[in-house]
Amino acid sequence: MPINNPLNAAARSLRNARRQQEATQAVKEAAAAAKHVEDNTLRLRALRLAKEAADAAAAANAPPNPAKGAKPVRKKRAASGAA
Repeated sequence: MPINNPLNAAARSLRNARRQQEATQAVKEAAAAAKHVEDNTLRLRALRLAKEAADAAAAANAPPNPAKGAKPVRKKRAASGAA
């Protein structure tokens, strides 16, 4: 078949158009995936910041912890005398 055959040119044109459509679709899908990742990142960042703020507020309102290494204070037992 000669290269300049109109049928060959039409088939080539259809192939090129299909490839162009597939490339356009791939670019759109990649952009949608990137937007999804960015949206998810923003959502997770907002959740993390809200949790950190809540934790900081809870820590500010909580009673202070005993010093590290300090032994807990035990109550003395009442003497039960069998006298």
